[in-house]
Amino acid sequence: MKPVLFVSHESSVSPGIATGIFAEEGIPLQLMRAWEGRDWPDAHDLAGLVVLGGDMSANDADAFPFLNEVRTLASAAVDAQVPTLGICLGAQILAVVLGGAVRRSPRVELGFGNLEVTNEGKTDQLLAPFADGGPVFQWHEDTFDLPPSATLLFSGGGFHQAFRYGRAVYATQFHFEVTEEDVAAWVDDTPPDRLKSYWGWSPEELLKEVHARLPLQREAGREVFRRFGKLVKG
Repeated sequence: MKPVLFVSHESSVSPGIATGIFAEEGIPLQLMRAWEGRDWPDAHDLAGLVVLGGDMSANDADAFPFLNEVRTLASAAVDAQVPTLGICLGAQILAVVLGGAVRRSPRVELGFGNLEVTNEGKTDQLLAPFADGGPVFQWHEDTFDLPPSATLLFSGGGFHQAFRYGRAVYATQFHFEVTEEDVAAWVDDTPPDRLKSYWGWSPEELLKEVHARLPLQREAGREVFRRFGKLVKG
């Protein structure tokens, strides 16, 4: 079958728990490092597209020109009705592609927060595993406005947290894909003084919190990727 392409925006960003799930499901997974500037695929050659997170803003295309290529591919995938999922920065890119706007949050969000579930979110074909509203991992300083014609599935912390567009285009502000190793790599990329003064955590405090609470969201995240696999197979 055609591959599912995961787009990473920096070296510490990985597909996380999706790697194991897709291997179990027999779905080929390809990882593209957006900043390397390689030839971008045709959306029609993909079974699915997952746009991952990154430290930059979706509005930072002047500083990170590859974001324009990511937007173009995401737009083409939506037009081609390729199942598409955006996570954090990826969600913000999808919001822009679909006619929404991205802006700086009134406050940053790092750590675990509960979700507020809409009626649509409770029964959604992809994201219903998170319908209990339990704590999910956040790390963002931007937020997005809901695009026109999109369906809000979750909110929380004063932000839109997930939406669906059409049949198989999804966006989540929260990081349901991460492993402890992923978060540790992001902590390593963040100067400790900035982590404390700007984000409100010491490295030790954050990693202890992640170790204690990440397992609570992991099985729901695994089930979401299983369901995304069914979408791409279907």
